[in-house]
Amino acid sequence: IKRIINKSNKSILRYNPHNYENQIDYTKKAIRAADMMFLHNYNLEKDDEYSKSKYICFALANIFTKEEDVEDFIINIKPMILDIISRGFRICFLTFTDKKDFELNKKIVDKLGLKESEYCILDYTNDLNHILKQIQKSEFVVGMRFHSIVFACNMYKPLISISYSSKNEELLNDFGLDEYSIRCCYSLKKYFCKEIPLDGKELFKIYNKLINKKEEITNVIKSVLNNEKKLAEKNIEILKEFI
Repeated sequence: IKRIINKSNKSILRYNPHNYENQIDYTKKAIRAADMMFLHNYNLEKDDEYSKSKYICFALANIFTKEEDVEDFIINIKPMILDIISRGFRICFLTFTDKKDFELNKKIVDKLGLKESEYCILDYTNDLNHILKQIQKSEFVVGMRFHSIVFACNMYKPLISISYSSKNEELLNDFGLDEYSIRCCYSLKKYFCKEIPLDGKELFKIYNKLINKKEEITNVIKSVLNNEKKLAEKNIEILKEFI
């Protein structure tokens, strides 16, 4: 990757489509390309381990700098989690990017006093297919991690984005699913220009909307996904020019 960057002349492979014209002025290589993980092969084998019970996948990001912010986040995510459990679903907390995410998942479970029958926490793993199998089984995905949203879209899963950066919002904008994104940023270092605590009431509204429109969301994703894959292929074309 470093060799590619060294050979390139101001290349942008994923950015805000709303600022497209300015990006074109900035670099001749500017295209509105999608993330390359849209090209991943998702032919996963069926696994009995994932067919015994119903899951909702959570891919949360431990981006907190203060303990009181973690407390606030848990308070505001609590109503949705408890409602999911009351509907007979387990929650599968994915440790998505690093071990810090595991710490956040454990804090949520402990603070809410969840029973072992109500959740599982996936240990950190470099085995992508292990994560994808969990998402494949899930009814829907609640994701902060950007690629959890990408993977959900690739498998036609309804989703909610708890967006701590604009890239999540941009992706949902591509799919016309902006209404299923809610901003959440507890640190000025995390992309947005101001701190935005999670609004639990608004999150619960979005969640209820998703519950009632899961099939509709799946159909929307199916109608857009092929275009995202074509855009992702543009990245490959650009990279080949630099290799």
